[in-house]
Amino acid sequence: MRLAKHMRVLIQNYSTNNSTEPMYLCQCLQSSGLTAALWNPSQSSAFDAFDTIKPDVFITKFEHFNNDIYKWLIQSQQTQCVINMTGAQQEHVGILDQMSEKLNIPFVFTNEPKGRQKLKEGKVKIHSLLPAHDVFLDAIPSVAPDYEIELGILAGYDSRSRTKEIYDNFESYHFLSTESSLTDSLDVTAPIMNLASLLSRYKNIVISEDGPNINQVLFEALAKCDSVFYKCKYESHQDKIVPLLQKILGSKEGLEFNKKSVSFKSRVMEKHTCFNRASSLAKLLKAEELSRNINNVAKEFLNDNSNS
Repeated sequence: MRLAKHMRVLIQNYSTNNSTEPMYLCQCLQSSGLTAALWNPSQSSAFDAFDTIKPDVFITKFEHFNNDIYKWLIQSQQTQCVINMTGAQQEHVGILDQMSEKLNIPFVFTNEPKGRQKLKEGKVKIHSLLPAHDVFLDAIPSVAPDYEIELGILAGYDSRSRTKEIYDNFESYHFLSTESSLTDSLDVTAPIMNLASLLSRYKNIVISEDGPNINQVLFEALAKCDSVFYKCKYESHQDKIVPLLQKILGSKEGLEFNKKSVSFKSRVMEKHTCFNRASSLAKLLKAEELSRNINNVAKEFLNDNSNS
């Protein structure tokens, strides 16, 4: 593989309403001076994308991996293939192990916290790479009019009954979601790419998920709002999420609503931006120089934007 500064990276665009991970990884790598490209399969074929970039590293998500990608990679053993396995089943690990016999797969990762991965490792190492605050979303202008609301309840389901005891304490509140299926039920639904810019308009934000999950919306909310709380859809999951949040945030506070709110903006900007994740990914690729370079670029980027 080429030296880190000459490394070429191709990332398949597996973005969803809930995640901009492939986009922010690509932008972080580009910001560090690397040749990195985001590939949209709807715009070009796998062979065209790979033949154009000739990547040293290819990053994708397991459900987007197809036969054309396999055919190209099997002819290019020097290209490392890194796969996001979040949401995969154990049977997919078996398929991964078979693929690793013919492809160069140094490791895979999930967005689940370390020690909480649901998958059991096979032949290929499974690492943890949490979601992150996408600092590049701040550059996307909001088309919504200015407003200020006391409470925003951000959930992946219709949380009106689950959170009633919370929003009854506020005079003004909005129900928010990244799920388009809830458009007719809630006040605001939009992909995280567009929703992130609205979060600073809420004095308090409650995150509510189906399970004890850590998603990108959590880090976006923590980066934009001083008062963020987390309430699981099911009470049985609440005891699981609190220690997890305490560990991630390096605090005794677990974002519980019945306790005093604490701002974690500085913690997020120090430990949980997309630059942090790109740097970690570089380390996993054993590209230590690239990892350090990304950290240096992050300091400059965040300093410039904090002063603007």
